[in-house]
Amino acid sequence: MPEAITFQNTLLPLGLLMALVLLLPWALMSGSLSQARLAGAIAFTALAALAAGALWLAFEGWRLQGSVPEASRVGEFLARSVWFAMFWGPLLALVWLVRAQGIERRKGLAMGRGDGR
Repeated sequence: MPEAITFQNTLLPLGLLMALVLLLPWALMSGSLSQARLAGAIAFTALAALAAGALWLAFEGWRLQGSVPEASRVGEFLARSVWFAMFWGPLLALVWLVRAQGIERRKGLAMGRGDGR
């Protein structure tokens, strides 16, 4: 029988993934004005969110079954973690858009001041 949806097994992992997707690009950019660096930070964040989702699924498997999942199931956990992307994927796209617009705004302000960046 499936386990009931609770804060611990649904809302907490989704909230943590959302926080990761919001905060990691900000931490990786550190004031850079490079769109290429932003794209790299977004790609790294997507991979980190997939890995974090897989880790959470492995933890839940351990919690429910009482034994550590086999190493051969890593691919299965990663494949299942893709389903979390329907929640954090649109948020990551929005973060990318807002961060890209911020970079262009800061570039425009720097050109207006004559900074030459």
